[in-house]
Amino acid sequence: MMRNTNKVKKGQKMRKERKINNENKILKNFEDLSSSISSLETKVAKLTNVLEKIERANAFEQTMQKRAKVEQQLEQTEQSEQTLGKVSDTGKSLNGSNMQKIRGRSRELLTLLINEGFHTYAEISKKMNISESRARAYITELKGNFNVPIKQVRDPEGYKIGIDISFVDRILSAAK
Repeated sequence: MMRNTNKVKKGQKMRKERKINNENKILKNFEDLSSSISSLETKVAKLTNVLEKIERANAFEQTMQKRAKVEQQLEQTEQSEQTLGKVSDTGKSLNGSNMQKIRGRSRELLTLLINEGFHTYAEISKKMNISESRARAYITELKGNFNVPIKQVRDPEGYKIGIDISFVDRILSAAK
């Protein structure tokens, strides 16, 4: 019986040791996981920081592109205004109109049509960020109030509006 008792005690002791070993392994695994999670959190924070920097750089680049586009449009407008101003300064009246009276969006539309040729009303409204009906009104104003010779041609995309080339030639020759 003594042997059985020793065997039982020995078995209990071995089970306790295995249980302790298992608990130690679990604790070690938990500590390893905790350090891995901590390391991952650090890496995620670094990646987030990098992504924020990239996002700020992209936003800055987009801002710079928009600024360059606006500056280019302003430069084109100024060049066209200078050309139109020279025409008026020479005292030449094209079709009885005084070109310096054309202001604001009408002048912007005139510049667009001179520089870029024929457009549909939809294209004009998109480029000028206005409605199509407003684009039609500006075209009518250029025709009616300033005697700008507007041409309308049929195209597969629809009707395209532009300025008669002889008018553009007169503006350019008067500017020289």
